[in-house]
Amino acid sequence: MNLSLNGLSDLTVSLINDSRQANALLQTMQGGYRPRQWPIAGVEELVYCKTNIGGLFFDAVFSTTTSHSATITSHPVQNGANISDHMYDNPVSISMEIGMSDAMATMVSGQFCSAYTKSVSAYRELVKLMQAHQPITVLTRMNQYPNMVIQGITVEDGPNTLTGLRANVNMQQIIMASVATEKVSARNWTSAGSAKRGEAQPKETPTSVMRQGEIAAGMN
Repeated sequence: MNLSLNGLSDLTVSLINDSRQANALLQTMQGGYRPRQWPIAGVEELVYCKTNIGGLFFDAVFSTTTSHSATITSHPVQNGANISDHMYDNPVSISMEIGMSDAMATMVSGQFCSAYTKSVSAYRELVKLMQAHQPITVLTRMNQYPNMVIQGITVEDGPNTLTGLRANVNMQQIIMASVATEKVSARNWTSAGSAKRGEAQPKETPTSVMRQGEIAAGMN
């Protein structure tokens, strides 16, 4: 018995009671292979539980390297070794190797459909995310990292990746600073040089001849 693709889909859906499994099967038959481990959910439901870069979900994450470091200050002194009185954390850096296959469906429906293949769409979405110069949130199996920016994308294109994508994405966390504001009085302020120190008082001039003689002789 020969069944068309649409007829087989209808028959399969009618035999499956779970609507989630039915939707997954339909996507597999119409849009590519979809592993059973992939959840059927939207971006909002996956963004906090599945490894992603700024809300972009990839078919595979081959490796993730996260680097935490700190800098210890060093000050030279006259005698002896340098002294250290402070340390501060450096920005977190993450290197993630991701993979995409054109033979598979997208984990989030309609996410990578801007180009003629899914792998090309994923590459262009990564470049667009980098060129936006906006901080994003990166989620790995270990932790969630806010205020991350894509520092570099490395893609090797060859015979083995004609129907897919394999890329290294390097990201770094940016440290945000808060600006404090203070209220300033609207009163007109003057500098010390231009401030008035009071009006000069007229000096009294002696009028008597005897007093003028005493002043001329140096007798104050």
